[in-house]
Amino acid sequence: LIQAAEEGDLRDSLDIAGAAEVILGSMLGAEALSRANATGTDLRERVAHTWDLLLPAIVSRESLDYFREFLARESLRRTQAAG
Repeated sequence: LIQAAEEGDLRDSLDIAGAAEVILGSMLGAEALSRANATGTDLRERVAHTWDLLLPAIVSRESLDYFREFLARESLRRTQAAG
């Protein structure tokens, strides 16, 4: 987050430490909920949904499309590497 803030990609009023805490908690929660699921195979979907909700609150409007594309590419890359 610090690099994104320095590059002007985050919302001006964002509490960076608070955002980092929310992101970490959200990712840990997604993992815990996925493990609690009967099959435990929905982690990727849970993480994607979490980022869909968090990104607009964190990044600047000008950077939103860039970060959405980045996350989509990373998800695809990881899916291909796992398969």
